[in-house]
Amino acid sequence: MGRDARVLVTGAGGFVGKRLVKALSDDARVAGILALGGVSEANSAKVQIAAADVTTEELEVATARFQPTHVVHLAAISSVAASLRDGRSVMDVATLGALRLSEAIERHAPSARLLFTSSAEVYGRAFASGVELDETSPVSPANPYARSKLVAEFLLAERLPTSASLVVMRPLNHIGPGQDTRFVVSAFARQIAEIGQGLREPIITVGNLDARRDFLSVDDVVAAYVRGLFLAAEPGTQETFNVSSGTVRSIRSVLDDLLALSSVHCRIEVDPDRLRPSDVAMTRLSSAKLKTATGWAPEVDWKVLLASILDDQNRIAGG
Repeated sequence: MGRDARVLVTGAGGFVGKRLVKALSDDARVAGILALGGVSEANSAKVQIAAADVTTEELEVATARFQPTHVVHLAAISSVAASLRDGRSVMDVATLGALRLSEAIERHAPSARLLFTSSAEVYGRAFASGVELDETSPVSPANPYARSKLVAEFLLAERLPTSASLVVMRPLNHIGPGQDTRFVVSAFARQIAEIGQGLREPIITVGNLDARRDFLSVDDVVAAYVRGLFLAAEPGTQETFNVSSGTVRSIRSVLDDLLALSSVHCRIEVDPDRLRPSDVAMTRLSSAKLKTATGWAPEVDWKVLLASILDDQNRIAGG
């Protein structure tokens, strides 16, 4: 494709969105970006910033004005824990956002390429089999967040015009500097940083340390999204891709790796509030389809990734 892509990004001010807008602004194929939800990482004349609630007609107004050739839909309440507390709000944002976006594309960008960021959480109980899942594996969401993502997938697949194309990305856990401490790796790193700076007792509170998960760098996930967004596709086509590193680690080993990067000595205590009733023992996911289609592969070194997160939390703890 030429250097004429106009990309609308919802949820542009979030953990992934900021990095995605920056990556797109550096991409020679992109002529302009409309970042809905605010962004601070990109300093580029290509980027326009606007506030628009994806559950209201503001989204259609923004789409009509910008006339995108490509759309990335990130906006969501992206927390399993939050969904367990307020599942209705999570579902409302997912379903209304999907409906509003499909209508806006049909009316104002009928030939657009839409990349929707779903989640590997949609496989849910299927992970209990212990085998590596792929895109043909059954979906069995086990929490309100996962159900909201799956419903949004269905709505977009049904409601988008046949002149548009859809790519659905199902990533596993992605981490990096700047992630909210509601998420496990940042939560560990914040506690280690505060202990190291004498801001808390030398006790780290944890959930289920025996759970085994696949973690990716957020930058590797962003790279996967960019490749998926610009993958050649005929009108009306719909594709789904898993995004994973292929390496499964216990939560205990993640904590051990973080502690090894610090000088902290501490006691570990289990906090019942950090235990999820729907936790599966292990998540294993194949990204072979994505690698074959786009050439993508994770590149960020694990220890370098953890060190960057710990450095970020040390900076925050130090004020």
